[in-house]
Parts: sequence; C-alpha cells; structure tokens
Amino acid sequence: MFIMSLLLSSCDDTTTSNTKNATLQTTKQIVHDVTYTDKIVHASVTNKSGVTLEMAFNNTKRTAIFHFHGEPIAVKQDTTASGIHYSNQHYDYVEWHDEIELKKDGKVIFQHP
Repeated sequence: MFIMSLLLSSCDDTTTSNTKNATLQTTKQIVHDVTYTDKIVHASVTNKSGVTLEMAFNNTKRTAIFHFHGEPIAVKQDTTASGIHYSNQHYDYVEWHDEIELKKDGKVIFQHP
C-alpha cells in the first residue's frame, strides 16, 4: 500500500508539472500570435476665431497628432488625475471640462471655448 501511494503521488506531480509547462508554452504562443490593432479617434474643434484644430488620438500607443495651421504636431499622452494632457518638447495640450488649450513654448496658441 505504501509503494502504491508513492507511485500515485509521483504520477500526480509529473502530470501537474507537465500541465503547467504546456500551459505556459501555449500562453506564450498565444501572446506572440495576437495582433494589436491601434484604436484611433479623430476629432476637430473650431474656436471663436474660426481656427480649426484637427486631432487624431492613438489610444493604443497613447500618442496623438494634431494639425494646426497645416503643421503636424506629434505628442505623447501624460498621466493626469482628470482630463486629458498630451505634450512634447514645445507643445502642451490640455482638455478639461470641455475646455481645450494648446500651448507652444508656454504661450497659448489655441483655446476652445
């Protein structure tokens, strides 16, 4: 009886170990085979002066491209407690409570409303 219980317990350990390895390999394979599609949201806003700011937010990569006066502006999303904040070396975009502000080198160049 003692030998039988040893055999059963050793078989259980081997089975568990093999199952875990197979699961890890399958998981790794699934992860590598997944194709992530970028989720891009397009929007545009026109201020009181009739100037339009066109925006394309890539929510997958946490980046955005703004078109302002024909110039493309590439920015990265910054973490905020509330609202939206994107920036790069020269530009700073903030959206909070339906108010939008785009600054270039600290100077406001676009505001809505």
